[in-house]
Amino acid sequence: MKKLIIFLLFLGFSFGQEKTLVGLWECISCPETYKLILKEDGTGIISIFQEDEERIETRRIKWETFVIENYNENEKGVIIFDSIDKSDMAEFDYLYTGSSVITGEMIEILVQMSSSVEKKYNGNDILHLVDISVILEKQ
Repeated sequence: MKKLIIFLLFLGFSFGQEKTLVGLWECISCPETYKLILKEDGTGIISIFQEDEERIETRRIKWETFVIENYNENEKGVIIFDSIDKSDMAEFDYLYTGSSVITGEMIEILVQMSSSVEKKYNGNDILHLVDISVILEKQ
């Protein structure tokens, strides 16, 4: 539950929606199953399946970003998640990396890291939520 609140706070208040972040994201660095859907209209869904508690927790959210740097297929900024269902809000620094600029050594690290939590990196775009060390892959 604590991880969910932190994650929700990340999705909250900001200055716009970055089109590169729109889509379905799955956590490849988490033992739990995290899915994040970010829609163009600034809404989305966070879904977390916690096997130890055998339950799925889903939250409807609003999201916005503030881009600090944008170069090639790399982007650095702040993303804010605001829960529609509850009064939770989270703000996180993020790094976005497009799949075309992810190179050999980085691919090896992502494959090794994802396999350590029984996940698989498939070579897609990466969204790293820096503050909570969560790495999501675009599906």
